[in-house]
Amino acid sequence: MKTRMNRLLIPVAMIALTASSGARAASVTWNGGSAANDFWSTGGAGGNWSGSAAPGSGDDAIFGDTDAAANSSTVNNIVDANRTIRSLRYAPTSSSNWQNTQINTGVTLTVNGTDGTRSFGLSAAIAGPQVTQVTISGGGTFAINSSANIRIGEGGSTLSNTGILDMSGLAVFTANTGTGSFIVGPQGTSAAAAPWTVKFAAASTLTTTALQLGGTTPATDTSTLKLGSGTQIINANTINLGSAPSGGNRGSGEISFNTTTGTLKIRTAADTVNGRADLNVANVTNVTGSLITGLFDVAGHAADLRLNNLNVGNRVLASANTGTLATSGTFSFDNGTLDVTAVSMGKRTNVNNANGVTAVLNIGGGIANIGSISMGQNSGTVGTGAASATLNLTGGNVTLAGNISRPASTGTVSSIINLDGASLNMAGFAIGGSDAITFNAKSGTLSNLGALNSGGTLTKSTSGTLILTGTNNYAGQTLVTAGTLLANGTNTGSGAFTIQSGATLGGSGSIAAAVTVDSGGKLAPGNSPGMLTLGSTLDISGALSNASPSMLFELGSTSDKVVLTSGILTIGSGLLNFDDFAFTPVTGFGPGVYTLFDTAQTISGTLGSSLTGTIGAFSATLSTANANQDVILTVVAVVPAPMALPAGLGLMALLAMRRRK
Repeated sequence: MKTRMNRLLIPVAMIALTASSGARAASVTWNGGSAANDFWSTGGAGGNWSGSAAPGSGDDAIFGDTDAAANSSTVNNIVDANRTIRSLRYAPTSSSNWQNTQINTGVTLTVNGTDGTRSFGLSAAIAGPQVTQVTISGGGTFAINSSANIRIGEGGSTLSNTGILDMSGLAVFTANTGTGSFIVGPQGTSAAAAPWTVKFAAASTLTTTALQLGGTTPATDTSTLKLGSGTQIINANTINLGSAPSGGNRGSGEISFNTTTGTLKIRTAADTVNGRADLNVANVTNVTGSLITGLFDVAGHAADLRLNNLNVGNRVLASANTGTLATSGTFSFDNGTLDVTAVSMGKRTNVNNANGVTAVLNIGGGIANIGSISMGQNSGTVGTGAASATLNLTGGNVTLAGNISRPASTGTVSSIINLDGASLNMAGFAIGGSDAITFNAKSGTLSNLGALNSGGTLTKSTSGTLILTGTNNYAGQTLVTAGTLLANGTNTGSGAFTIQSGATLGGSGSIAAAVTVDSGGKLAPGNSPGMLTLGSTLDISGALSNASPSMLFELGSTSDKVVLTSGILTIGSGLLNFDDFAFTPVTGFGPGVYTLFDTAQTISGTLGSSLTGTIGAFSATLSTANANQDVILTVVAVVPAPMALPAGLGLMALLAMRRRK
């Protein structure tokens, strides 16, 4: 009796694959007849194959139920030497059977073929439900070269079978379909069909015209590609995840990683260096009565994605249809480089019922260069269903080379951008237009915003810090309702800035418009420390009614200061007192005169009656200067009470005081 090898795999495996070339010489079936070993090379009488010899370059190798394993960890056939075959097919009829192939280290199993009509998996003649369970493991290489489709999923009209091809324990996998496609998903019309799954090897390279995840059955199933633990390369002109680009495609699809390690690079089959692939994540362009979802999730993994069109959560029909169900797509990226020419998300056209479309695009890190984004459209004959598009920017650097727009619609649309930790550089382009996008500016960095919703208000909400950098030309108002807004760079828009209760304005840039700090709001110029320049008026009278300090200034050799180049500073009548300031000493702080507000016009209002206090070991007094155009703070050393200064020393102390601008 031969001794079977046990091994530990990451999750269990999936399906089957076929390729073939030339006239068929033989179909050779594995029977495990050798009592000595499980080697592929053991053929002939008393060997492991049904034919007179082990399969060769013109043969089809088939694995059925004979000599199958009862679990995923028992190897029942071993590729022990380099071998080239015409096609490889796994077709067990019992869901309790496993076919577990091991390719030894240094060994390559090559499948060369052109016949894409036969699936790598269940036979079309087998009635379901059945499960094809296959693992391919070992330190060797599995290479497929086909000039036609490679299909992983059964091919009958009424079958309801599922499968798993698990190559997660294999060192290297390569596949090239030539002009064909790599298809994962059930192929039939049975509504009972269930998902199919492929798990790539540690190092995997797929080159194909199109990668299709999702079959033709009307069932709610998801066909999944789990990427391996090492370098993963997909060279595909088009990648469809749960998309239905042509009649009959109705299944859902997913690409994600199988483990916490692994990297992904996407290019095209035509240009593996600079090519841009089209990535469709639940992008439905034909009539289908199926619920379709798509998921592309590479979060937590370094990715190099070069894309042409990224379509997420769209259902676009040429004419009105009432039977189409909902569509949902999600794309997640947070490490590496994402380079996209155009993004279309949440587009719903001629879906004449209550079923909506939902699109979510998550960028949590890395570098993202995006040409333009169209988010949320509900047009044509739309019924009562809605179109929803959400862009979550929680990390990384995102740069646009065009507008983020919401096209005109006839139905309900929700278009939302959440800026919460990322750096968004609009490069002078606009967010929204007359059809507005909800822009939740929570935290992170916003640069070079050309326009927002045709003059709409920019609202800084929630705790955290939002930094304005570059040149922001948007014309609408800026409303800070919570957290801190640091106005760095140049902010040239004409809309007023309002700092509400619980919010803070700071920064070392310039604001051309009027600024008002409401009751409960705070003004903290500079960036530890620095100068905030205002080109219009500043009204802090509302903020001075608070019991707690509302003016936050750092004092040192370089100090915080507000400069008004033309507008008037309004402080109210007798409201501005020493206790309205929270002074923080920094390097270089000492006796002298500090200019807190430097204006070019007479201040509107008067100082209060409590103008003196202490800062550390120094005494300080507020006053106005320069013909009542500036507010200054005079700091002197505190003289110990028991001691009286000689007359000469008092004069020297006065001379030592300096004015600090």
